[in-house]
Amino acid sequence: MNQDTAARLAAFQRNVAQAENDVDRFTLMQQEIVAIETTETSRDGGVTVVAGPAGAVRSITISPSAMGMSAQALSRLVTTTFQQAVAKAARQQAEIVQRYAGDRTDIAARVNKVQEELANPPQPPADAWHDAPPHPEPQVQPPVQPQHAAPAPRPAAPARPPRSDDDEEFRFGSEDSF
Repeated sequence: MNQDTAARLAAFQRNVAQAENDVDRFTLMQQEIVAIETTETSRDGGVTVVAGPAGAVRSITISPSAMGMSAQALSRLVTTTFQQAVAKAARQQAEIVQRYAGDRTDIAARVNKVQEELANPPQPPADAWHDAPPHPEPQVQPPVQPQHAAPAPRPAAPARPPRSDDDEEFRFGSEDSF
């Protein structure tokens, strides 16, 4: 084996070893992500949400005291607690991925930026409703008279196959039919 071939073989073996190492690290990362479970409870303790990776909600618990709230207030409380639990799980997931990715990219900063943008969407100006141009009235069109077309001719019924001589006659209800 010449030196060039030996060098290529050594490089190939290093690449295979690195790939195996990457697969092992990916498997460990995946196991850590699957195990993520965050619990978030509303300030008043009325709602508790348990979230997992990728926004999966494992449970939502509503306390008896929260059941006394109006439907609208309870809905807001559930939604807020849900969003907090999912965001916390997403941050944990980003931290795990960041540990395995190293400093190639700042994953955690990207996740935090997206969460900040989702939590604080731009608000339209207060008078945007009043400044909007009025919607034009729809134009009423006269009804369109359907044009009657002659019905399509019916296809001819298929011809009955000729009767062969060996057909037995069968009469329902006759004595010789059995």
